[in-house]
Amino acid sequence: MTSPNPPYGRPLAQLVDQMEQDIRTQKLKRLFVTGTDTEVGKTYISATLLKQLRIQAPDLALTARKPIASGCTKCPKTGKLHCEDGYQLYQALNQQTPLELINPYRFEPAVAPSLALQQANQILTTQDLYHACLKAANPLDFTLIEGAGGFYAPISSDGLNSDLAKKLKSPALLVIRDQLGCINHTLLTLQAILDHNLEVYALVLNFFNPNSSNAQMIQQAIQTHFASTFKHNISHHFFINKTCA
Repeated sequence: MTSPNPPYGRPLAQLVDQMEQDIRTQKLKRLFVTGTDTEVGKTYISATLLKQLRIQAPDLALTARKPIASGCTKCPKTGKLHCEDGYQLYQALNQQTPLELINPYRFEPAVAPSLALQQANQILTTQDLYHACLKAANPLDFTLIEGAGGFYAPISSDGLNSDLAKKLKSPALLVIRDQLGCINHTLLTLQAILDHNLEVYALVLNFFNPNSSNAQMIQQAIQTHFASTFKHNISHHFFINKTCA
């Protein structure tokens, strides 16, 4: 049993319940996790949802993809690049999906993936990333795909996160960091997702600060300007997470 909804948003545990139900009825087969910016906690939210789903519903077939990542660290012994984001997803899935499958493309420079590709004299198209997301994935499995940076951040040699999400035809989960400016960033990103004819599955306000008015103001703004977008009141789609490791 999850706790009653607080006035500022639904607890993350209720999103897990909702996802389990939708996965079981095959309403939710893929979920593209994006953010209003970089460093908003996409990986933490993704890993938390996967881990809780695995514990709560061990019979569900779950997998994840972080098709490309930059800012990886090089192991001094092996010379291989380590992606912390990919490793967190690997751990959340109880190491049941090979790490190379979760995160096949890794780059060391802490820059946008498109620039990392240029610096490495490599070309990876959105189509390449699309295939990486679907590789070895059973059509009956639920696949969580984590983007890189914000929705309009360049993710490949020829496209943005938005292009990959559209190609996957995946509903989007938008992660928002509770900070100054997040109302504007949320509305802009929400409009961008809708402009690509994608469903907004849920919004998660991360690093939630109960002393901030951002949660209420975001919901009020969405209810005013995007009311026709959602089948239910925006509060049904709005979740909060207080901590982020």
